[in-house]
Amino acid sequence: MEVNSTTQFQTGFLRVPETQQVYGQGDNGQYEWLGPDATNGVWVWGPKLDGSYSTVQIDSNGEAVPMVNRGRDNMKNFFRTGIIQSNNVSVTGGNDQGSFRMSVSNSHQRGQVPNTSLDIQGLTVAGSYKLSEKLTADASLSYGRQESENYPNLGYGSQSYLYSIKWMGNNFDIRDFQDYWLPGQVGTQQKQWNSQWFNNPWFIANEYNRGWFRNSSYGQLNLNYNITEGLNFTVRSGFSYYSLLQTEKEPISYLRGFNDLSIGNYFVTNESNYNFNTDAVLGYTTAITDEIKVTANIGGAVRDAQYLQSGIYTDGLIVPSFYNIANSANPIVGENRDATERVSSLYATVDFEIYNAFFLGFTGRNDWVSTLPIENNSFFYPSVSASVVISDLLDVPEFLSFLKVRSSFAQVSDGLIDNDQGLSNRPYNHIIAYNEGSGWNNVNSVDFPSVKINPDLKPATSRTWEVGLDARFFEGRLGLDVAYYNILDFNNIIAVPVSEASGFSSRLENGGEFRRRGIEILLSGTPIQTGDFRWDVSTNWTQYRRFLEKSPDGSGRLNNIDEGDRMDEIWDESFMRTPGGQYIIQNGSRVPDPFLRNVGFDDADWVFGVQQTFTYKNLSLGISGDGRIGGKILSVTNSEMFWSGTHPETVRPERDDANQGIASYVDPGVVVVGGSAEYDAFGNITSDSRVYAPNTTPVNYISWAKNNYGFEESYADFYYDETFFKLREVILTYRIPSALLLGTFIQEASVSFVGRNLLLFSGVPQIDPDQGFDDQFQSPSTRNFGFNVNFKF
Repeated sequence: MEVNSTTQFQTGFLRVPETQQVYGQGDNGQYEWLGPDATNGVWVWGPKLDGSYSTVQIDSNGEAVPMVNRGRDNMKNFFRTGIIQSNNVSVTGGNDQGSFRMSVSNSHQRGQVPNTSLDIQGLTVAGSYKLSEKLTADASLSYGRQESENYPNLGYGSQSYLYSIKWMGNNFDIRDFQDYWLPGQVGTQQKQWNSQWFNNPWFIANEYNRGWFRNSSYGQLNLNYNITEGLNFTVRSGFSYYSLLQTEKEPISYLRGFNDLSIGNYFVTNESNYNFNTDAVLGYTTAITDEIKVTANIGGAVRDAQYLQSGIYTDGLIVPSFYNIANSANPIVGENRDATERVSSLYATVDFEIYNAFFLGFTGRNDWVSTLPIENNSFFYPSVSASVVISDLLDVPEFLSFLKVRSSFAQVSDGLIDNDQGLSNRPYNHIIAYNEGSGWNNVNSVDFPSVKINPDLKPATSRTWEVGLDARFFEGRLGLDVAYYNILDFNNIIAVPVSEASGFSSRLENGGEFRRRGIEILLSGTPIQTGDFRWDVSTNWTQYRRFLEKSPDGSGRLNNIDEGDRMDEIWDESFMRTPGGQYIIQNGSRVPDPFLRNVGFDDADWVFGVQQTFTYKNLSLGISGDGRIGGKILSVTNSEMFWSGTHPETVRPERDDANQGIASYVDPGVVVVGGSAEYDAFGNITSDSRVYAPNTTPVNYISWAKNNYGFEESYADFYYDETFFKLREVILTYRIPSALLLGTFIQEASVSFVGRNLLLFSGVPQIDPDQGFDDQFQSPSTRNFGFNVNFKF
């Protein structure tokens, strides 16, 4: 029996945007009331909060108060310390006839966002038993439950807490809005600092609640019968199932978008997914000679899957805050989906072992799928692999303990049609059918799809070859594993534009070829090993590239990417620059570029991880971290913060001048004083006679910032080098000496201190680049501290 318990405290976010603390809400240095009758925007270009202006503002109760910095700790004052408590109990046993294992787990998480939590329960039972001398059975069954009455939404939009807090000027204290109903309008009108763009974060946390209730189960039964020596027959069956109920309670006065107030709604969606797999395999193992062994298998398999989804929604609530479908003010809205899929397969494998040093394997598989036209729903894919343990064949230097080289080739196909036209991963995408929908006043309707499907579509296929090397040195104290892979993707299913006079906008066809290449390196070792102390370390490095091998339409180009170029090229709108990289200015402002420009590459040069373990007697310290080198990330958060006036770098002398109506900001760049430039269709300069002079036109800094930031043309200026390193985990463990446990019922015991997401080293300002994207206030990583205790009885 084993008992494991972990408690962790979420003490804050690893990195969140920091706002400037000098200026408050408003525009052009003037405070503007943003309450129920507001018609203005969301700017934080208001007056200073240092008392230098005799300005008053309207507080959360509608009263005029001095305008000072009240919101320095708004983030801290809204979020709370999260707690995660996890417990697991497992029991194992057995004898020479069989064995069993049972595990029960429970986890409770109190979220950092008020009124959020998550409970997870799990049960697993597994065992094996020898039914007879020839027949053995093993089986397992597991069940899991996830339950949350309200789970948080961190991201961009009116439903996000971070969105509302970070757009709030520091002249507001978020705690003043904790009583979130307007006096005399409890239950019908929230109190907020801006009635047209933002929700009160306390109101969202307590009234706009989203429920998540997921049940999942997995099971398998395996029967193995030894027909005779070396010959056995196996039947395996397994299933996986989940059901998910999601609820959304949208209160009256909830702001869904700009000036879009809800009159209350209740959404209920259900979905379930069921997979059942059965295969039968006849296996044979024999030794042709003492040096040659052969293992062969032949079998068949069937996989059935069913996906169900339904949703029902109110159209307004009759009684506020009564969340029931029968409370709908207008006819309810509903939809459902039922999809099934089958894959039938025959396969065979043959593996050779020669002199315990040469290993050769062959596989072949044929699938029949229900997700492609009947004419093309059958496809075969083979593989072959080979490896040689050189150290067992040749005399190698003493320092070389083990050396193996390996290589493999495989071809696989995908029977599902997936594309970027809205037909995503559905089993009926090969059939042209009407799309369901609803029109005015929820009248049911259908419409014909805009995508025509080639009835002769073939499955998308990938052909892969890989080579690798596994070497170990100094009796295993140092190890090196290197692999290189090369994958050709062909018969890709793409949408080719067609004349809309045909009644369609595009047609699905097979076309285009893409090449993927990558390398994986694992280096591990034990630099120090003494009687009481040991230091183990490993590091892994990977690199991935995807190239356009052949364009889908034969033009030699896909969008802005030429054949042979990397597919992760980033092309985005930008401002015009000289060939030397200087901004081109006109009337004091940057000039939008009419062409998309390449601003870098998305994929990292390297993605890496480092793991270390230090052990001294009964004490061990594990430290792990990871990160990436190179690649670009777009931070819309930084762009919008410059636009709104909340970014710390908007605090500058020219802003004070702008508050006084003085134009003093000169954008660094040049103006065109003569000549012209000509471009080809792709934006390349074909001739250039332009003459430049430094820009000397002063402009109002606030007006300039609002006109030059926050738009797609400015995004090219907000791509950052995504290089970062994150200290992912530190675990300090003390194993209680066995001598101290003598005479007790405890066999082993340990206690650990655990820290996760402790440090971030990155040149990207304001955000955590770990997620690889930033579409404005994405969910940041949390910093966790806790402890773990483990007992074995």
